[in-house]
Amino acid sequence: MSQISQPSSTMEAAPLVRPPSAPGTVFLHELRDNRGSMIVWGVGYSALLVIAVMIYPVLKQNNVILNLLAGFGVLNVFATNYGLDAESVVGFKGYIAFQGLAWGPLIFALYSIPRSQMLFLEEEKRGTLDLLLSTPISRWRLLTEKTGALLASLVGILFIVWLVVLGATLTSPVADLTPYEVTTAVWHLLPISCVIAIGGLFVSTLVRQRSTATSIMGFVVLGSFFLRA
Repeated sequence: MSQISQPSSTMEAAPLVRPPSAPGTVFLHELRDNRGSMIVWGVGYSALLVIAVMIYPVLKQNNVILNLLAGFGVLNVFATNYGLDAESVVGFKGYIAFQGLAWGPLIFALYSIPRSQMLFLEEEKRGTLDLLLSTPISRWRLLTEKTGALLASLVGILFIVWLVVLGATLTSPVADLTPYEVTTAVWHLLPISCVIAIGGLFVSTLVRQRSTATSIMGFVVLGSFFLRA
């Protein structure tokens, strides 16, 4: 008589696969895709700031910063409009603000603008957007989770920068910055970076070509940067 095999109680259950429609699935997938670039950009920008901290004693000793700003007439502008003397501008706080963190919005724009264009334009170009929309995911949740992943990537980059700059300033004998000042100096870049990322996403919904959308946002960011400068 043939025996009917019974399932063993010790048999391992098949791994559960998270359904595509589950909340947060798109967010986690997009965040994993951004993980490598997030680490590279965070470490790269942190390295630039660390180098700026390391070379500051040499620049100050040779009066390079003072002579450079005086030659461009910047010291007179700060003294007239903001009441800042030369020591405030060429001191470590002024140096790291103008020579390091002032470039932050432009640097983060180089990251967030292409990323914002890739959220949907690249998906549409590869034909994967139709697959996503064919799943039981509402369009507003798809947009929200993809945008949230992009903003979370910016937070991750800033977190890396904050950790590295905090460690560099605490170990540097010339860095007269408190942890609170480092925190506010680094994290004040988040709002403007989020605005640029959202702006890039908005432009990508108006035009169909990625190169055109990138050019429009690049013109806006560069124009505002030079206007502010």
